[in-house]
This record gives sequence, C-alpha cells and structure tokens, in this order.
Amino acid sequence: MRAERFSMWVVEDDFAAGRPAWERGGAILTPDASEVERYEQVKLRLLNGPHSLIAYLGALDGRVIIPEAFDQDWIAEATMRLIREEMPPTIDLPAGFDPDAYLEDLAHRWHNHDLGHRTRQVGSDGSMRSPRRIPVPALHHLEAGRTPAPLALTVAAWFACVVPPRGFDPGEQARAMTDPAQARLQEVAARATSPSEHARILLESGRLTEELAAREEFADLVGAR
Repeated sequence: MRAERFSMWVVEDDFAAGRPAWERGGAILTPDASEVERYEQVKLRLLNGPHSLIAYLGALDGRVIIPEAFDQDWIAEATMRLIREEMPPTIDLPAGFDPDAYLEDLAHRWHNHDLGHRTRQVGSDGSMRSPRRIPVPALHHLEAGRTPAPLALTVAAWFACVVPPRGFDPGEQARAMTDPAQARLQEVAARATSPSEHARILLESGRLTEELAAREEFADLVGAR
C-alpha cells in the first residue's frame, strides 16, 4: 500500500453550528488561534523548508525522488542539521508538542520509497515558497551573531537548480524544476561574473526580502556554498 504514517491536522476550535469530532481521527483542535499559527510555523520551518533542501540537493545529485535523495548520508546530515540546529530556536513551539517524535515521523516519511515525490516537483516554485521559510530564521541567527550555514545552503542550492551560475550544469532533474520568477532571475543574474556576485545579485532581486539581501555576511555564505 502506497501510503505514509505521517499526518497532522490542526484546527481552531471555533465552530458556529456544532462541533465535529475530528479529534477522533487524530486532528488537533485548539481554542487558541495563536496555537494554530505556531503549528503553521512548525510546518513551514521543520517540514517544508528542509523538504525543499532535500529536493534541491537531491536534484543536483541526479536523484529522481525524495527518498533517493534522503538516503544519501550527506543530504540527510545537512537536512537534519537545518532541522535540529537552525529552525527550532526560531519557533515558538505549540504546547505539548514533541519535536523528537515529529522529526522521527519526518525522517520515516523522507525514507519511504513507496512514496513517489519527485525532487523536481518539490523543488519547483521556490520564489513563492522560500520567502515564507528562509528570511525570518536566517535574520534571527544573523542578529544573534550566528552563522546560518544550512539556511544559506538551502538558498544556494535553490539558485544552483533554477538560476545556475554561468558555466555550471545543474543536471536533468534540476533543469526540470519550474519557477514563475525564473526568467526574471536569469535576466538579472546574467551580468554576474563570479559565484559570489551571482549570489549577491539574486539576493538583491528582492525575492527573499530587502532586509536579508542587505546582510552581506549572508550573501557571502550563499556565494561560498
């Protein structure tokens, strides 16, 4: 059976006409709207952002599906470092949330070869997805004087897949990724003469907020990945 054990439904417990017993099916119902927002941040930063990193690195490594990518030790290590070291300090975790159990479920999901999530599919539309996943945690660490290397790696891998530096071939899987901003990003990056300048120009394009683009140390990190 092609399925996964991972599931999470979080719903604000505020119904105008009767309350469905969705908790019987495993849904989390909470009367606190801010708690729903906390779970959303968990999803964006512990699931979605790392999922994209697996897709970018996997595609660059020629991997077709997510489990093939996550089976590579170096990709799994980079992903778990992003999840364990960089994302949790930027999240106000929901009450009673068990991050270790959540990460175990994520790892099981990403290793599951019965699922056919393609790296090219998960890695597409980065210009729409990354602004909700990258800038806030990256700025959080930069403001604290820390170096957000895995976050910079995520951005560098996205650029390498969709807007590769001159002379770099990202491979078939990465070339198959699509992005609504790809043509514009390729246009502005065309004048870059080095990987570091390439990273800086793309960050200055405004896709990841002007505040993050203004941080030279982050641009240097992305250019060095």
